Amino acid sequence: MPGTKGPTKPPPPRKPLPANPQGRHPSGDLSGPGDGSMQLVVPSRPAPPPPAVSSLYL
Repeated sequence: MPGTKGPTKPPPPRKPLPANPQGRHPSGDLSGPGDGSMQLVVPSRPAPPPPAVSSLYL
């Protein structure tokens, strides 16, 4: 009896919780590397970076 009730409760809360963090984690990871790449590209190519950043932010 306890086993049936235990697993039934954890699934609902665990699914919604990981779904939110997972969606945010990928975004944060992409944003982090994206900023670093932009900074590294800025010195290498000062012309392309400015327009690219403006279009992304806009």
